[in-house]
Amino acid sequence: MKKIVCLALVLIMALSMMGIASAEGETLKLTVLGRQRSGITFEETQTLHAWQVLCDMFKANNLELEYTVVERDQIASVLNATLAGSDIPDFFYANPLSDADCINLIDRGMMLDINEALKYSKGPAAKEFGEGGLYEISRQIHTYTDGGMYFFGNVSKQISIDTAYGSHAIVGNNCTMLIRQDWLDRLNLPMPKTLEDVVNVLVAFQENDMNGNGIKDERIVIDWDSTFNGVAGWFGLAPQLFQCNRLEKTAVVPELQEGYVPYVKFLQELVDKGLAYLSDEVSYYNGGTSEGDLLNTIMQDDCVAMYYGVALADHTFQSAEAVYTAMPLIQAVEGIEPIMNISHGYKVWSRWGFSAKADPKAVAAFLDTICTQEYAKWVTFGIEGETYEVDPDSGLYTFTASNKYEDIMSTGKARGYMLVIDSFLPDASQIGWYQQYYGPLNWKSYDEFLNSEYCTKTLASQYTENQMKNLKIYCEEAQKALLYNFNNDVGMITPMNTLEEAEVLDMYEADVKTYLKEMTVNFLTGVYDINDYESCVEELNSIGLQDVLAVRQAQYDRYFGK
Repeated sequence: MKKIVCLALVLIMALSMMGIASAEGETLKLTVLGRQRSGITFEETQTLHAWQVLCDMFKANNLELEYTVVERDQIASVLNATLAGSDIPDFFYANPLSDADCINLIDRGMMLDINEALKYSKGPAAKEFGEGGLYEISRQIHTYTDGGMYFFGNVSKQISIDTAYGSHAIVGNNCTMLIRQDWLDRLNLPMPKTLEDVVNVLVAFQENDMNGNGIKDERIVIDWDSTFNGVAGWFGLAPQLFQCNRLEKTAVVPELQEGYVPYVKFLQELVDKGLAYLSDEVSYYNGGTSEGDLLNTIMQDDCVAMYYGVALADHTFQSAEAVYTAMPLIQAVEGIEPIMNISHGYKVWSRWGFSAKADPKAVAAFLDTICTQEYAKWVTFGIEGETYEVDPDSGLYTFTASNKYEDIMSTGKARGYMLVIDSFLPDASQIGWYQQYYGPLNWKSYDEFLNSEYCTKTLASQYTENQMKNLKIYCEEAQKALLYNFNNDVGMITPMNTLEEAEVLDMYEADVKTYLKEMTVNFLTGVYDINDYESCVEELNSIGLQDVLAVRQAQYDRYFGK
């Protein structure tokens, strides 16, 4: 364990552009416990100019921080040992704690209600944690049954469309099924509109050896142990377990939905006809996951006829002549509307908390600092003139520095995200992570977004004509489809559990999730017979499915005020 004390921040400040300083003459202090960020060590971080800029932000609010930073694999044990003793840090990274652990800390009076600290806010924190503020979504998640807010999460605001479903991201996570348009054109085939069309197109691709390697390996490539794969959406299946159907305000499990059995039978047809390989265990393409890396390998063989990916992302490893087009939704089963997976407009992850012994005034100064535009820009973009530039005419933010470790250490230039985020300081991004633009973030409809200057000029200047066409198709489908958040809603919009609910989840949820994760593959490999589907449901119920579902529904009911 290494303890490093930030420079004593004793300068008495008056009002600053980043928030109002604390009472004149008063130096506020907080102790911080966090984990080491991968790559750059804490010692190396303190040698960079970006670190001094960060210290100056806290200094403007007369705040002195004392950091204890431990190795990533030690944070859970160190945190538990610290909380069991008397020397509890004022502010700590609480993600290693279970829901039950967090509730026990609250019930034992060990946590500070953030609402009490916000009474001392003299800057933007009170606004950002209030209605319509950046942290409103975190308040909804982390408010306990007694009305107190004892934890909060990292928050990132995405470029979004605001509809009856709420705010959902439009630029970063526009996932859709993509098909080889150049192969369709060469065979003079139309875009598939039915399941039969999908099968016939895949057969035609193989029979005509579209990649020219002499092997019938042209195929659809999807994630088998998840319904977050595009094809499941054709059958109206939610992308995650215990998903929130926002129209009906109900918790759903895709394996229990009406379209699940037809979905499994269709997958079996694809496998039996050699149009899909069970050995292809891939996720949607976002360039950053291990399963995404497996898709990279398959893509290099030029055999991916269809896959689930981001409309705006031309795959890095696709062949030079490959052209993928976003597919309109297919209604696989009569009477079941297909669904589109969307990303919530706010990204919320991890968990932070203040101990009851923390000075509420110091907590307010801390929150006033991380809720400023300056901190948000420091996190996402870094330092203007060092790591990014702003076009004075368009407002376009352009990165000018590398994020690679060796480049950061040789140049001394770094963005805040690479140094401290999700390790010992929280992320409070008020700027969409995927944009290099600082301007309006929300539109009221897809048409308004598509006609916006941001879309027609800023995005159009960054993406190819084909990518922009795919984004348009995605928007057209999303505005007429049933929408599910492709992130797991349980971790995003449901209030904290009660202790009883946490105990139910601890008892049953792991086994239930394991069974559900393996269920589809077991049907496809013959471990289970799809004709015995009801027996599988009975087995799920016997290991606690309905108990877990009831907890999740109770959480949604509280969220929606039922």
